[in-house]
Amino acid sequence: MTVDADVTFNQRSKELDGRGLWKINIFGSKNNKGKGQRFDEKTQIASPDEQGYPLRPRNGLSFVQMQTAMDLATVGCTEVKYLCVEFMKGDRPKPNYEMIIDGGDSLISCQLRDCNMSKFE
Repeated sequence: MTVDADVTFNQRSKELDGRGLWKINIFGSKNNKGKGQRFDEKTQIASPDEQGYPLRPRNGLSFVQMQTAMDLATVGCTEVKYLCVEFMKGDRPKPNYEMIIDGGDSLISCQLRDCNMSKFE
């Protein structure tokens, strides 16, 4: 499966360059907010290059065609109705920085799952 993700930032955010800045996870969920149990979660699907994408607040970040192997078929398509992408600060970014997100430490976006999909945007 390939995954595309666009992230926008507050215009007051500062520019940021470094390594290991970003972490992107993908998982199946029973609800459209990604709350509760996570199914077939894949952590850090961003490549090392993508983890170091520089932040330019006006442009945001675009992650295109990230590759991941998910096997949601094992949990069926009727129960796990959503695919979710989670964006957060990298585990050990260089330089370290503060990422402020209202309501938690990550952004989660979910879409209704198409059981035949091979690309998730």
